[in-house]
Amino acid sequence: KEQLKLERFQRFLDYLHRSDDPAEVNRDFQDYLGTCSFLMPHAEEVCRALARTHQLYILTNSVESVHINRMRQSLLEPYIQGSFISESVGYEKPSKFYFEYVLSHIPGITRGNCLLIGDSLTSDMAAAGNAGGDACWFNPKGAANDRGVPIAYEIASLDEVDAILDGTEE
Repeated sequence: KEQLKLERFQRFLDYLHRSDDPAEVNRDFQDYLGTCSFLMPHAEEVCRALARTHQLYILTNSVESVHINRMRQSLLEPYIQGSFISESVGYEKPSKFYFEYVLSHIPGITRGNCLLIGDSLTSDMAAAGNAGGDACWFNPKGAANDRGVPIAYEIASLDEVDAILDGTEE
């Protein structure tokens, strides 16, 4: 991962015939990424409502410094109990070891009382499937599940999560 962070900028700089330091460009890029976050429609309202009755955690393969900086200024921060960042965990999604780590670090959590909600078939949905947990695919564009990954639920809008958790989904 560290090599890729530098390689992408080295190639970019080579293409532009620039002699800038790719490590410095990468640092600047990651610092900038951490200054902005954009919420999906209904994200804040759903997290606010769910946090009243559920524990909310973020599971991410994001760069740790970027994630931490984004969360500090995010409107979701008050509703999130914690984050499991692959750099800290030592495994990346979809590794079953990543999910096992998460399960071992949240008191009271089991495969049967949690739901992983995510937008990636190859990372989020596969992580839940590899660990034997349920997953809800946030799929606003209606993409096909061309990977055959098992998905317990699929939603096009975040405001559909409530119905799943209440057991009232039709």
